[in-house]
Order: sequence, then structure tokens, then C-alpha cells
Amino acid sequence: MWCDLHAIAQQVSYPWCILGDFNVVLYKEDKIEGNEVQDSDVREVAAFVEQGDLQEMRSAGGYYS
Repeated sequence: MWCDLHAIAQQVSYPWCILGDFNVVLYKEDKIEGNEVQDSDVREVAAFVEQGDLQEMRSAGGYYS
């Protein structure tokens, strides 16, 4: 999926937004319950965000809506 999104990003020359629930966390602190997140768990998405010069839009308010 990250490769596909990166390919799309290469074709876009204007600001764009990626929205969705990708079932990954970018930061360990974002994990609420379950198994602890390891650095290797976020490495792929972190690389995608960095390579794509993306910025995370942090949520505000409750975790579930």
C-alpha cells in the first residue's frame, strides 16, 4: 500500500490529503491498548511520511467518534 501511495504522490504536483484508517501508528504513544508497539512496527509508515514530505493531522477530542 505504501508503494502505491508513493507512486500516486509522484504524479501529484499540488497539495493533497490522504485520509483513512491505515491500522498503523506513527508514534508509540498513539497506541492505546494491546501489545506494545516496537520501533520496527512504525518504521515503514514513518519512512513513507518522511519521503512523501507529509504531515500528520493530529486528532482532537475523544478517540472514538
